[in-house]
Formats: sequence, structure tokens, C-alpha cells
Amino acid sequence: MYTGKEHLTFNGTPISSTVLDYWSWAYSDLIRNVNRGAFAEFIVREAMNSQSENTPPREDFRISMDAYDLLSPDGIRVEVKSSAYIQALEDDHLARISFRIAPAKKLDENGNYSEKSVYARHSDVYVFCIWTAKSCDQDILDLSLWDFYVISTKLLDEKVPNQKTITFHSLLSLKPIKTDFWNLYSAIKDSYSVPVTSYLPL
Repeated sequence: MYTGKEHLTFNGTPISSTVLDYWSWAYSDLIRNVNRGAFAEFIVREAMNSQSENTPPREDFRISMDAYDLLSPDGIRVEVKSSAYIQALEDDHLARISFRIAPAKKLDENGNYSEKSVYARHSDVYVFCIWTAKSCDQDILDLSLWDFYVISTKLLDEKVPNQKTITFHSLLSLKPIKTDFWNLYSAIKDSYSVPVTSYLPL
């Protein structure tokens, strides 16, 4: 994996351009959906790693197309979803908040779907991240503008087993734990430890 300091080369001779230059050119617009999704995963990763005394168990880089997005220092499998009212720098239209929660097949070690692969949600916990800004002038790096809603995957499977997307209103009806960055990992651990039946109405 690259650190960003590496230079592009031509016939073995480095040129001035670096991998960091490429990252800045390709991914610096964190507001766009594809980049914001990866950024949300990074935020959750940083929250877990900074709020746990245990060492992160996985490689220190993002793995795409994995069965779940993150593994916490305590072994909790975490799926991260993000949404925002502002979807692009040039767009003043406020978008409707919704998230994709569709069950998916798990790839085998060769990156293929085996005959035994079934549609399922492979995490223990879902973290729904919302960048709450309603103006492009607000800084996406300001973590106080992010809200996090944490819920156990078992509860999603119980309540919306085959649902592909969920609106913000429907998510709130499931009573997820709302939290901020500094309390995010505590919410993840609490959601993981709470039995599904304790969420259900009496």
C-alpha cells in the first residue's frame, strides 16, 4: 500500500508528481457520495481506534468489496452507511436522507461468489452517519456536524429482513442509539451487547 509520498516514475526516473497529488486530484471532494462514504468509514474507524485500549485487528487500509466495512479493536463487525443533505459542492438542493441496507452475498477468499453464498447482512452492527450541514460553506471535516445512529444488525434482520433501503424516518422508528464522534464506539459496543428483544415494544 502507498503512503502518498511515492513519486510516479518514467523508465525508473521519478517525476515531480506523487501519489498524494493523485489522491488530492481524484478524491478531495469529500461531499460527493462515493468519497463521503469512504470518509465516513474513516471517521468510524478513527473513533473506534482512538476510544479503545485494544490494538486494531485488521490491516491499516480500506478493503473494498469485503463482507463488512470495519472490524473494531474488540472484534465487532461494523457496516458503515452515510448520507447528507448536501450531495455536491455545486448543488444547493437539500437531499432526502436514506440509506442502502440490502442483504448481499459474501465473496470467498478468491473474490468470487461460491454456490453456498447466500444473501445476508454480515456485520454485527450498522452505523448510519449523517453529515448534517445544509450549506456547502460548512466544513465536512468538522466532526461536530456529523450525527451517528447505531443499531444492531440483528434488529434490522428482525424488522426489515429483505428491505433494500431505509429512510431516515423509518430508521428512527427502530430507535437506534444517536451519538456523536466522541461517544461513537461506546454506542457500537452497547448496540452489539443489547439483545434484539430489548428493542421491541412491550
